[in-house]
Amino acid sequence: MMLKTTLRIICLSILLTLSLPAQNSKLGTISGTVVDKGTNRSMEFVNVVLRNKVDSTIVAGTETDSKGKFGFIDIPLGEYFMRISFIGYSERRTSVHKIDAGNLNWNLGTVSRTESSVSLDEVVVTGQ
Repeated sequence: MMLKTTLRIICLSILLTLSLPAQNSKLGTISGTVVDKGTNRSMEFVNVVLRNKVDSTIVAGTETDSKGKFGFIDIPLGEYFMRISFIGYSERRTSVHKIDAGNLNWNLGTVSRTESSVSLDEVVVTGQ
């Protein structure tokens, strides 16, 4: 009986020790709003991709809501940039921003997007 109690106390101590670093780790948040530059209206369904500065790997992705707002939560400390894109509009790459213990929240504010158009050459369809 004494051996079982001792083993339980040891196992419980190990589990508590392993969970402490997870509680002490800090995670950041990133938010912003996307609007059409011409109309100043919020843009829904805009793709926002968070990328790591070091190797441009994708960390997270989301889309704007009906009010043009987007957000990322639980972002590990590090340096990041975002790519904001929507069909028919120019793509935007943000500057690099560092999420660290002194700056856990990055509010990008309002990002304006400009419509872009692509001129295509004539297309000829011939039947056989």
